[in-house]
Amino acid sequence: MTLTLRRLTSRCFDVLWDQWAPFLDENELFREHAEPQLQHARSIVNESPPDPRYGIYGLVRDGGEGPVYEAFTHVNHKLSGSPHAEVRLVWNTLSPRYETDLDPDLLAEFTYAYITGAIRLAQSELKADTVRVYLGNATDRQYARGIVDGLRAHPIGSVTVALAGNWMHMSGVTGLSL
Repeated sequence: MTLTLRRLTSRCFDVLWDQWAPFLDENELFREHAEPQLQHARSIVNESPPDPRYGIYGLVRDGGEGPVYEAFTHVNHKLSGSPHAEVRLVWNTLSPRYETDLDPDLLAEFTYAYITGAIRLAQSELKADTVRVYLGNATDRQYARGIVDGLRAHPIGSVTVALAGNWMHMSGVTGLSL
């Protein structure tokens, strides 16, 4: 069951909320940490019409009984005042079911899905040659460091990668074949 990055509608976000609510009730730490993102995400998915420059996107695993929302992120594109279009992922928030127990292989799968999903967006509806991913904690930065080191050791086409502060920058993504 492959993970895909998809724009969430209000209805999709309601399903995400229903899936996450039991874990929210039992995990006060996660609720404190993620409440601002959850509330802001809800306001964005409720915008009508949705703004084409930004939105809430979910990491969705298609299961036998319907979609499973593993995570969500805020994606924005060509912010006013910025010279070039870029796809930016911020508040990469995993389901609270992973708050205290997350297998490293699963985290790697989520990281890969976020990055490839952002590249696909840059190649389609959010045209851009650059992707930036916000790295919110030390674990995110550790995984990003591995990705950056791997791509520097084994370059793919004209893709360049760098870490700058809490951001992973990838440019030259337009020509990638995923």
